[in-house]
Amino acid sequence: MRLHTQHLVLICCFLIASCRPTPQRLILVELERADGIHAGAEMRYRGVLTGHVESVTLAEPHQLPVAKVVLAPDSHPLTSTDQFQVTASGLLGDMFIEVTPATSPGVPLPNAAIVRAQTPRVLHLDNTDQIAKMLGNLNLFTDLLALPESKRAEVLNKIRKILDDAKKESTNK
Repeated sequence: MRLHTQHLVLICCFLIASCRPTPQRLILVELERADGIHAGAEMRYRGVLTGHVESVTLAEPHQLPVAKVVLAPDSHPLTSTDQFQVTASGLLGDMFIEVTPATSPGVPLPNAAIVRAQTPRVLHLDNTDQIAKMLGNLNLFTDLLALPESKRAEVLNKIRKILDDAKKESTNK
C-alpha cells in the first residue's frame, strides 16, 4: 500500500509541475522616438511575426521610450548581434520593430534584456525642400500620364536611355 501512495505523490507532483505556465519571454527595446510604436505593434524577425509590444514607457534616467515586447513561445532566439530597427509596412503602413540577424553569431539575449533600436529614416515634414521635390516629381508623373499613349512611350524610352547611360557611366568610373 505504501508503494501506491508514493506513486500517487509522484504523479501528482508531475501533474502540478506540468501545469505551471511557462514564463513569458520579454525583450525591452529602447527607442529614440516612439512615433507609431504602441501596445499591440508587431515585432518581426526576417519578416516573421515573433512578438507584440505590450507597453511603451519612458525609462530613467534619460526618459527614452522603451517598448516592452512579449515574444512568442516559438520565436527564434535573439542574440546580442541582431539589429533592431523601427520601420513601417509601406509608405503609410503601421510601424513595427524589425529584427535583422547579424552575419556573425552572437550571445543569446537573456529574458528582459535591453536592446537599442536604430532610428528609422523618416521624411521631416518641416523640410519644405523635400516636400517641394516630392510634389514636383508627382507633377511630372501626372503630366506623363496625361500624354497620349504614343508620346508617353517616347518619353519613357528617352528616360530609360538617360538612366542606362548614367548607369554605364557610373560603372566605368
